[in-house]
Amino acid sequence: MISFEDFKSLAKNDNLNDYEKVGFGAVHRDKKEKFIFQDIKRKVLRGNEKLIIDIGCGCSKPVKDLITYCEFERERERVEVVLVDSKEMLDNLPNKTFVKKKDIQFPDKNFVRQYYEKADVVIIYSVLHHIYFHQNFIDFLDNAISLLKKGGQMLIGDIPNVSKKKRFLSSDFGKEFHKKFSGDYPEYIKCIDFKKQEILDDLVFMILQRYRNMGFETYLLPQNENLPLCYTREDILIRKW
Repeated sequence: MISFEDFKSLAKNDNLNDYEKVGFGAVHRDKKEKFIFQDIKRKVLRGNEKLIIDIGCGCSKPVKDLITYCEFERERERVEVVLVDSKEMLDNLPNKTFVKKKDIQFPDKNFVRQYYEKADVVIIYSVLHHIYFHQNFIDFLDNAISLLKKGGQMLIGDIPNVSKKKRFLSSDFGKEFHKKFSGDYPEYIKCIDFKKQEILDDLVFMILQRYRNMGFETYLLPQNENLPLCYTREDILIRKW
């Protein structure tokens, strides 16, 4: 998995396009990236947000669409978006009066203290698997969820679940899908190695149960079928009462 420092290097590479700077190739993002923010919007945005925090926002189309969304919403009422990532990544994004760029590695104590229980929405998209490999992911999520105000929502999006991937590639539909994609049948699924660094069903269910036990409501959501990796990834939505 790509580390925070690795992403800094990608962000500074002018030979890469935006989705390559956030670790994706053309096969997964070139024609489908435009649909990502619409899926995020449908799941977590209501149009009445005052503060949206995007942790590990990157610099590709989804966060740029978020900025455009917030700019439009400001025509009706005040909204602020806080983007959290490295300076190298944030430098690739436009400067707007309603956008605050925070070049920190989350969780940062001062940042958490500043925005504690203030956010209407927290977005963590295509980030969890990198955190799981390189950081204490529980500490990361606990600090992220502490940013929510009453009635706030947090989307942990684009989670690559290896258990889900194995189920998909074991199905007739998954085999045919893979054949069209790669030209052969996915016989390798018999040898998928369940490494401790990979996200499996147990981890997904543990996150759902942990925050329910803490008094939040949690939901496991499918991705829209027009998204790049919809058959092997899923989202977790957490709501604070």
